[in-house]
Amino acid sequence: MKINTPTVRKTGQGTSGTGILFNLWIFAVVIATSLACQAEIVINEVHYEPEENTSKGEYIELFNNGPESVDLSHWSFSKAIDYTFPDNIALSSGEYLVVAENPLTVSSTYGIQALGPYEKKLSNEGDAIELFEKNGYLHDRVEYRVGFPWPSACAGDGQAMSLINPSLDNDLGGSWRSADPSPGAANPVFSSHAPPQVRQVSHSPQQPSHADAILVTAKVTDPDGISSVRLLYQLVFPGNYIPAALPLNQSQLNSNPSQPAKENPAFEDPANWVSVDMVDNAASGDSTSGDGIYSALIPPQPHRTLVRYRIQASDQSLSQASVQVPYADDPSLNFACFVYDGVPPYIPTDRTVHPDGLGHVYDATVMNSLPVYHLITRNVDMNQCMAYQAGFQIDKTNKVARDLFNWEGAFIYDGIVYDHVRYRLRGYNQRYQLQQKRNMRIRFNRGHYLKARDQEGNLYPAKWRTLNTSKMFGPRDDGNYGLAETMNSFLFNLMGVPAPFVHTFHFRVIDGAIEAPDSPGGQYNGDFWGMALAMEDYDSRFLDAHRMPKGNLYKLKDGETEGLEELRYQAPDAVTHAEDHSNIVQNLHYLKSADWLKQYVDWDQWCRYEVVQQAIRHYDLGIYPEKENSTAPYDSDAGKNLAWFFAPTNDNPYGKLWHLPWDTEQSWGPNGAHQGWDMALVTAINPTVRDGRAALNYTAGANSKPEIYLEYRNMLREFRDLVWTEEVICPAIDRFASVISDFVPADRDRWKNHPLGGTTKTDFGPLESVVDDMKTFAFVGGTHWPVLDRPLTSRVAPGGRAVELDQRSEYEGDAASIPDTPGVTDAVRLGYPIDNLRFSSTPYSDPQGAETFAAIEWRVAEVTDPAAPSYDPEAPILYEWNAAWKSPEVTSMTAEIQVPPDAVQVGHAYRIRARMKDDSGRWGHWSQPVQFTPKLDKVNQQGDVIITEYFADTSGPDDGKEWIELFNTTGQPINLTGWTLLDNENDSHTFSPAGGNVTIPSKGYLVLGQSLFPQTNGGAPVQYSYGTSITLGNNADEIILKSGQTVIHSVGYGLYVSSPNPIISSIPNSPVQGSANGMALDYCNGPVTPWALQTSSFGTLGNKGTPGAHNNGVGVCLSDSTPPVLNEALFVQRNQILLKFNESLDSLSATGLLNYTLTPNDADLIQAVQPTLDTVLLVFDGQLYQDSDYTVTAASIADAKQNVMPFPQEGRRVTRSRPYRLQR
Repeated sequence: MKINTPTVRKTGQGTSGTGILFNLWIFAVVIATSLACQAEIVINEVHYEPEENTSKGEYIELFNNGPESVDLSHWSFSKAIDYTFPDNIALSSGEYLVVAENPLTVSSTYGIQALGPYEKKLSNEGDAIELFEKNGYLHDRVEYRVGFPWPSACAGDGQAMSLINPSLDNDLGGSWRSADPSPGAANPVFSSHAPPQVRQVSHSPQQPSHADAILVTAKVTDPDGISSVRLLYQLVFPGNYIPAALPLNQSQLNSNPSQPAKENPAFEDPANWVSVDMVDNAASGDSTSGDGIYSALIPPQPHRTLVRYRIQASDQSLSQASVQVPYADDPSLNFACFVYDGVPPYIPTDRTVHPDGLGHVYDATVMNSLPVYHLITRNVDMNQCMAYQAGFQIDKTNKVARDLFNWEGAFIYDGIVYDHVRYRLRGYNQRYQLQQKRNMRIRFNRGHYLKARDQEGNLYPAKWRTLNTSKMFGPRDDGNYGLAETMNSFLFNLMGVPAPFVHTFHFRVIDGAIEAPDSPGGQYNGDFWGMALAMEDYDSRFLDAHRMPKGNLYKLKDGETEGLEELRYQAPDAVTHAEDHSNIVQNLHYLKSADWLKQYVDWDQWCRYEVVQQAIRHYDLGIYPEKENSTAPYDSDAGKNLAWFFAPTNDNPYGKLWHLPWDTEQSWGPNGAHQGWDMALVTAINPTVRDGRAALNYTAGANSKPEIYLEYRNMLREFRDLVWTEEVICPAIDRFASVISDFVPADRDRWKNHPLGGTTKTDFGPLESVVDDMKTFAFVGGTHWPVLDRPLTSRVAPGGRAVELDQRSEYEGDAASIPDTPGVTDAVRLGYPIDNLRFSSTPYSDPQGAETFAAIEWRVAEVTDPAAPSYDPEAPILYEWNAAWKSPEVTSMTAEIQVPPDAVQVGHAYRIRARMKDDSGRWGHWSQPVQFTPKLDKVNQQGDVIITEYFADTSGPDDGKEWIELFNTTGQPINLTGWTLLDNENDSHTFSPAGGNVTIPSKGYLVLGQSLFPQTNGGAPVQYSYGTSITLGNNADEIILKSGQTVIHSVGYGLYVSSPNPIISSIPNSPVQGSANGMALDYCNGPVTPWALQTSSFGTLGNKGTPGAHNNGVGVCLSDSTPPVLNEALFVQRNQILLKFNESLDSLSATGLLNYTLTPNDADLIQAVQPTLDTVLLVFDGQLYQDSDYTVTAASIADAKQNVMPFPQEGRRVTRSRPYRLQR
């Protein structure tokens, strides 16, 4: 592609909107032609992920590719970052300008001056950078991402994303390459002969069968024309995987595991790639000739074949510039598809646990009941990695080799091929325990992270860079089928403790030619590897998925105490040498003061973590109180199965420690660890019993921290009341078990009596036994578990862990000291009307007397109830721990409370409880719940709430900036919960407290919008967010407000759709960009007919509107007897003067020519028109003289309520000098 003299690629076009024609006056508007519309300011280089996360080295480079200097004053960046250029910024032709996240960093690194800093950060996963001119018009836009067709090495490898040539379309990925950063200078990849653009590469079918030819298509374009497009494909047959790099052998792993892997010559060998032409001539699978879509067919291939392919293209220029995709910096190395006919049945050949006996077939329904993950790899590599032979096992002391992703494969899920992934085993002590399943780690390539789904099939909030698998090993040399870890993830996350998401999957490994051998022993071979548990990894994506702030994240590892060795994510603004980690190791100890401990540890978070840890017996943490010296640091080198996160805080430079769980498989039963101590628990209690094998004793020592210990016991009581109950725990166990119940027998048949097992236990029994055992552990207890080497800590008290948790909550005299549990009743007994939800509590009672009262607290939580009118069987189950509303601590004993109507929704099921606190800080138990379903107390009528103003077409992009204003015309507040906002097409939104305030005060306003955040919504005072479910058309649309089936009010503008919901207020005009439209007369008691553009500015973008306030020129609910006032007269054009009044005018008097006089009378008035309801444009038959003073007088003008000027207004002097431009 030859690049000629730079041409204008984009002009400053508005993103949307049309103007309203105001008869004659529209011709009077002066439209200034911006030089910027001729400008070619190009986003030329983007550095979005510097190699060091703490460097603050992001920047965006602009280049002036046009012929003229451009004034950038008040231009701005939006979307990905926010930045407004200051005054007096000009960019000359051929010059560069850099805007930096931190100008000092860019200056010290590259020796250039930069503007900035900008707000927000460029996303490392992809973002949209938008450059706006000062008038709000979009000038340039780049929406990048990581991976083809965009460069890949820009993501964390220290490279920038560089435009090949500034005259290319920079919103196409093929116009960019990764290169060394060059801010303020020509890009290293600059070329005047760019190769063709190759994009929209795809294959069809997405996952072909053996009978399908594979159609590969790509869009290929170049101004010089296309010379050739070639498809290169490689066939990888089952049992013959071709890695791109060869793994280190065992000798290399043992002696020098840091050496680089060698390239596999077979991968790039031309003999292993087939080359065919791709055509754009409506032949050979191509659909349309000459449309730029090139096509080629790959013949049908056998079942289980991996088909890799690449595309080469060259143009018709003299240099025949060419390109191959994926690009050289893409670690995926090729595109790929997987030929597959579906999962076959599994048929045991030797023995089976199924009651039908041998001959039973696990059919496709069973085999597809879990998501199917395929790993294609070489058999020799899988065997070396699994290390069933002792000679392949890597010693614990060889940390580098153990951490090396040494082996390569292709991973397939959801029809997507993730080729050239790397894998290894994980685990310290249990890496090679059991001669069967292994715990694995699979690492995906940059730009191709795993799009994992939860057990319900929903995509997780963030992609996974690493897939951790669990072999589902249990605490008693037993298996738990992942049920314990699944329950634990559920409980931690329910309690607000971020924990790795988990799900169970069907694992298949293709490392041989035969998929399902039917010979003796065949059930133990072939592709089927049973089931495993997928576990989210601790990294930056974990923070994103769990909506955590950016703080340092560490995963504690057995045998490791150095913080930098355990660091999983380095936060940009956090300490960089693991000082936060060292601070905890050195100082988290009971000899530290309570003030110090509160400064560096989030104890509320720890309490929520600790109650779950204790309930499930997640004790394999490597912390033993007998090893704790009287002074810090703790001397155990086995701190493990735990993550530390340091939440940013203003209290200290290190952040506050959060405890996060890891590898909880040794739970729900006695285990070989200890009593369940962790560093924080030892610190809070200063235990008097220090023998990890002794009977449990939580009596506090002399150096305990009573306030922290009390909060922990309070949390234990709350956890027992709301979470660790048979009503919550037992159905949850059953629900998670039901997901795998059909699959477990097949998994047992795959591994029971496996030849590799030897004398090791290879079967963990029926799933039903695991379920019963977990329920027994939780609520029955007993001594039936193996005692291992700790008989005093290996039993569970009668009543199960529930009783043991109760016992722990009663230490320090709490059993006889906490307030009595109150009772709660319905105080109204009218069927729970939503506007009158009042409940009563029994009086305060305490063993120490009523005078110890300190506070009462109430809570309301929504719960799942199949009997509730709103019940949705497909919706997630709701648990009482998550409160919909909580009262503050009420410090006077008030026995009655009213639940705010906007805290609940009509037709949903809720529970309310109360609890009491005494003057020692001890909270008692929550009361038994009262369950209720709110109902409507009255039916709202049409006109009770009206739409008084709407803002549909903003200056610049509309995203997030639209809003709608509602007004309550009645004498009572109105709760909109359950109401619907919609149009007559596809938009619809149901009001819920989750969106913000849902109650409109009497004669008051509620502003609805797409976003609550001023930085997103342009500064509008939005009180309720309907998100993206409602979008307002820039030319026409309907806004309909309904309660049930009643249309309370509706507005239609432009050429709107009039049915099925009737339109009450009709506005024929389309919106004007940058201006809201609102009712123009007093709407106190209902909708009125006149509408007008608003003239007051609001927010940060110069838009016009009055969100949340009376509309311009309208007195609302006031008795108006004041006549209008002429505020200002402004010269507009040679023969035009604009008059501005203080309110809306009566149009008849406002347009009467006899009501105005001009002195001196140099021209006759020929027309008076109203651009807006509070302005009048006077048009004269001749031009007014330059630099002359004129006086305009208005008389007999009436306002919209017919209040007439009693005498002529005092003349207003206007000088014809510089035109006043009417605002759009």
